[in-house]
Amino acid sequence: MNLRAMSPPQAAWLALALWRRPVNRGANRVLAAWIALIGFDLVVKALYFQAPGPAWYKLYRFVGLFPFLYGSLFYVHVRVLTEARAFRRSDQAHLLGFAAALLLKGDVGLQDPAAIVAHFANGARLAPSPWFDLFLFGYGLGYVGAALWRAHVHRRRLHAQRADADRLSLPWITTMAISQTVIWA
Repeated sequence: MNLRAMSPPQAAWLALALWRRPVNRGANRVLAAWIALIGFDLVVKALYFQAPGPAWYKLYRFVGLFPFLYGSLFYVHVRVLTEARAFRRSDQAHLLGFAAALLLKGDVGLQDPAAIVAHFANGARLAPSPWFDLFLFGYGLGYVGAALWRAHVHRRRLHAQRADADRLSLPWITTMAISQTVIWA
């Protein structure tokens, strides 16, 4: 079976399980939303890659901006976990990078469907934008670095208090940060 076909249902089940988990409820809900977005991203990409063309083009370009959410949601997840709290309105500020990217690259969503059909009829494909990709990588990596720093400071505080209640959660954060960096590279 195709890995792209198996991953979205697994992401949906994992997101539902995390949403319902009572331990670290706030952090798990941020993580559940993040994983649900990844599942949606995978569905759209699987549909687009199956038959690249105008039918899924707009949605494909939309989810192409999701990495602006992934790094910031990882940071918010770590922040909510280390502060033992729920998602707050102030956390929405970390979603502004995605909003800015949407304003910058969102013109595709307004593009006339006939123009998209003509674009594909001419054999054109997505033109890579190395500067945008480099900015995207740097933006996401900045958030991953900030999340690692927050986890490090939290761990030092726990160690100073001779408490290590989150000893399982904190190594998980490092593993996730390394995984994100490898996937993005």
